[in-house]
Amino acid sequence: MKKIILIIAIAFLYNEINVQDDKPINFQIIGGFGGVSMNILSLESSPSVQIGGQGAALFSNNLFIGGFGTGTSS
Repeated sequence: MKKIILIIAIAFLYNEINVQDDKPINFQIIGGFGGVSMNILSLESSPSVQIGGQGAALFSNNLFIGGFGTGTSS
């Protein structure tokens, strides 16, 4: 029984390896997005303001890379 499961697992792995493309990846920026955020909150019983933003670049093959950051002032 263990041999049959092992053979089936190897067959599935071989199938996954053959599915990969040899085409080069073509990254082209097709757009992007960004925005700001602001929160008013209570931090240790004193009013605070948290201000930040986020943004990303959108590439042609359904991939986006970006970041997010905030800063707090009390």
